[in-house]
Amino acid sequence: MMKRYLFFIFIISLIAYQPSFSQTPLKTSEIFDVEIGDFFQYKIESSAQTDTFNYRNIEILDKWYNSAGDTLYLKSLTVTFYFFNGEFHSSSLIQTATITSLDKPPTPVDTSFSRPNLYNGRQIDRSYVTNSNTEKTWQDLIKGCGVLNYDSSSQNFYKDSLIYFKKGLEEWGNLKEYLGVENLEFESRINIFPNPASSNLTIRLGQLVATNIELYNLEGKEIYFLDFSESSNIEISIPQSIQNGIYILLVSTDKGILNKRIIIKRE
Repeated sequence: MMKRYLFFIFIISLIAYQPSFSQTPLKTSEIFDVEIGDFFQYKIESSAQTDTFNYRNIEILDKWYNSAGDTLYLKSLTVTFYFFNGEFHSSSLIQTATITSLDKPPTPVDTSFSRPNLYNGRQIDRSYVTNSNTEKTWQDLIKGCGVLNYDSSSQNFYKDSLIYFKKGLEEWGNLKEYLGVENLEFESRINIFPNPASSNLTIRLGQLVATNIELYNLEGKEIYFLDFSESSNIEISIPQSIQNGIYILLVSTDKGILNKRIIIKRE
């Protein structure tokens, strides 16, 4: 059910038009102007405990139109990296989306939306969707990339944000890849110690270069974040507020995200 919901967010098709827009609104055909091989990565945040740290990759595998040319079909591979029971996992799904009303913009369009000058200058429009519980959610739609982000304001918080895309030779953002220590070619040069740790933690990455670290408990809640200049040698002073227990340490490097289970144990 969750897989279908995530996929629906990416391919949602919209049907009407508001002429009061300050610039010409994007048509659905422009929003989903993708090609075979296009790749998109989203970061997913949720109030659900098992969905608090997810990334979702979408790659376009095939596209075609019906005989009338008014319906677009997109086949894509969706791979979701998710946190569950204290471990990071991945799941994959291939589906075909049917996108109609290609010659019409979405509705309703927010005419007061201030468009950020990001994403290689691609036009962005904002529209609102009301679900079955009459709760309003918004989504930003980006030319040639589909849904830029999706934000639910309901009690079950959900936010879906595009953080990377590659379309032909065009590339934007920073791709996040999950790397386990056991799979890295630099394994012998990576050292995280002591483990268990009490007050300090040392990270030696060899040829890898890190820019930030995150610490999660086994429920997937972030409890510590540290941003720093590029470094291969990191010294962490563990805050006293972090209790004894098992945690997942994520280190963002130039080769992807390194994850390591560590134990904090104080006397």
